[in-house]
Order: sequence, then structure tokens, then C-alpha cells
Amino acid sequence: TKNSGIQPGALLSKPDLTVFPNPTENIFNLDFELSGRSNINISLYDMQGKQVALLFEGTQNAGNQRFSFNKAGLKPGIYSLVITGGQTGVISRKIIIK
Repeated sequence: TKNSGIQPGALLSKPDLTVFPNPTENIFNLDFELSGRSNINISLYDMQGKQVALLFEGTQNAGNQRFSFNKAGLKPGIYSLVITGGQTGVISRKIIIK
């Protein structure tokens, strides 16, 4: 197989995911660091475990990452923000949307 330069298990060089502001009323931001080039998905799930939004899907280079999202269309409540990368990396944080 051809090597695409993507490291399957390389998600976070350290398990730090910052979500701010939290709670949020409009725009919320994510900061995290990738240890290597990875395919990542950023999704929001409701408290029943149902995916309510796919915020990002794609390949990102190694290093510090910052994403900003608008909560448009999401009802107030508590959600799980989940970032998955490669085959093994998964991190999750609770986010409160007002």
C-alpha cells in the first residue's frame, strides 16, 4: 500500500483538549495538539449517545490545532464533544450549550 504520510494512531501528543467558552452561547473554540498528520473527526453527541453534528472531518498536519464552531441549530443542553483520529485516538469533553 502507498504511504500517505498519515500516522493511524497519532492523535494527541498530550491528552489536552481545551473547549472555550464553556458554557457557550454562540461560538465555541477547540484547542489541541496532534503528534502527527492524522485523519480526524470532530463530532457532537447528545446525552443519549446520538450524533447530532459532524463538525469537521479531514486530514490535519501535526502541531497545534484550533477550530471554531457556531452552535447554530443546536438546542440548549449538555453535549459530548468527541475527537477521533486514526484507529486508536479518542478524546471527549462535555460542552454546555445555552
